[in-house]
Formats: sequence, structure tokens, C-alpha cells
Amino acid sequence: DWQSAARLAILAGPEGTYPNHITDLNFSPDGAFLAAAGESLDGLVRVWSLGDSKRIVESYQTGYRSIHPMVAFSQDGKRLLGGMGDLAVAWERSSGERVGILWGYSSMPLDLEVSPDGERAAWATRWGLVLVYSLVNKRQNLVLSEPGGYDALNITFSSPKTVVPGLYNYGMVTVDNPQEIVRLWNASTGKPVWRYHNASAAAIPPRVHNTQDEDAIALVDTWGALRIDSWTGSGVCLSGCNCDPADGVVKPGECSQQLPYGISPLKLRYTPEGS
Repeated sequence: DWQSAARLAILAGPEGTYPNHITDLNFSPDGAFLAAAGESLDGLVRVWSLGDSKRIVESYQTGYRSIHPMVAFSQDGKRLLGGMGDLAVAWERSSGERVGILWGYSSMPLDLEVSPDGERAAWATRWGLVLVYSLVNKRQNLVLSEPGGYDALNITFSSPKTVVPGLYNYGMVTVDNPQEIVRLWNASTGKPVWRYHNASAAAIPPRVHNTQDEDAIALVDTWGALRIDSWTGSGVCLSGCNCDPADGVVKPGECSQQLPYGISPLKLRYTPEGS
């Protein structure tokens, strides 16, 4: 519990089973379940109930050895996706049935996300490739990249059709190729939509429970400076910022908060209720 710092539970496998190293965790959208991927010979993904029982209620196996395992729920909670290196398997949770095996990315995956409608999966990878797969057609339909030597550190969706990776430049930094950017691409056509400078991770408020502006996007850079901008080009005045202009408009990047402890985030997320 993050308010009291009290431990709520320790979740583990059946007694006597060999503990595999947990490498990725993902909460279901309703907060009722926690999925875990870890190193194993059969690509095991487990789902715990966070209710009274706090036990494993779902278990999936890809049948392939886990390499850099990752796991993600679709935003409607109906599907689960397990990434196991150069492949990923999607399951329908109600039946446990596989709805697709996706092959073919050779760059090291760094992050995985499922679109809000559950129809697409996107990977952020080292060497800068952003890969988008169709879970409906069970095939890769886009390979996106930003010129200039960027690695894709993380990935999210702002809508079912817009994919948003955070990119960091390990190559030559220029005016046209800044150190870090957040890029928006159309996940249907592959066309670039928007680019935010001085940020390497983004979060979009949940649309269903959004209590903020519909066009808000939270951004953070590798120095730990957090800000909230909007698609329309204005900024949001955060608590503690000295930005209360008479016309009520904040310039993008004018207000930011420094995260504590020198944190340099690789990923940024809103809570499920958007607060």
C-alpha cells in the first residue's frame, strides 16, 4: 500500500516449485490481477488474483525458452501478451486460447504494450526500431524508426491507432537530432504525427477515467524533470510551479517538477483512475 507503506502480500508459485527470476510485471486495468513473466524453459506467464485468495488463477506457457521475458494486459483486460525474445504469444483470457504467435524481431526488445482496443502490439527495441504487430491478422505490419541513432526505450499508445515511443540518442546530437524525444506515429499508416523534444518517456491519462484534459500527455526526461503538455501545444501548470499567466495559457515546457532522489525514469505511467 503506497500510502502506509504496509506490505499487502507476497505472491509466489506453488510450494516446492523452482523459483524463476521475475523480469516483468503488469497489473490488469481493473487492478484485480497481477501478471508476471520470468526466465523459464517453457515461457511461463502467471497471473495472480489480488483479492482475498492472492493465488495463481491463470497460467500460460509459450512452449519456448524465455529470453528477456515481458508481459502486458490489453487495456480492456481480455487479452494477455507474453514476449519471449524473438517471439510473442497472445492469449484470450476467458478461454486460455492462443490468438496469435508473433515472430521476427531481432533487435533486443526493451518494452512491450498492447493497444487500447487489443488489436495491436508494439515493441520498443534497442537500435531504435519500433515494431507494430496486428493481433487480428497475426502478422507484423509496421517497422518504424527515427533517423539519427536513437534507441527506443519505452512504448505506449495514445489511442488505438497512435503509438508513442520514447527515444534516446546515443549517436551524434545535433539541432535536428536532439538527445531525447518522444515521437508519435500513426500505427495504421506509419506516418509521423508529432514530436516532443527534451523527453524520453510519455504517459497518456486513461480515457475512460480521465479526470484531466482529454489532450494531456505527461513527459519526463532522463534528468527526472516531469511536465504535462497537451496536443494543442500548450502546457499544464503543476503544483509548485510559478506559472499563473493572466490569459491562463502555459507555454510548453514552462512548468516542470523535478523527481526526487535523482530518478532517471525509463518508463512513465498514470494510475488506472488517471489521478
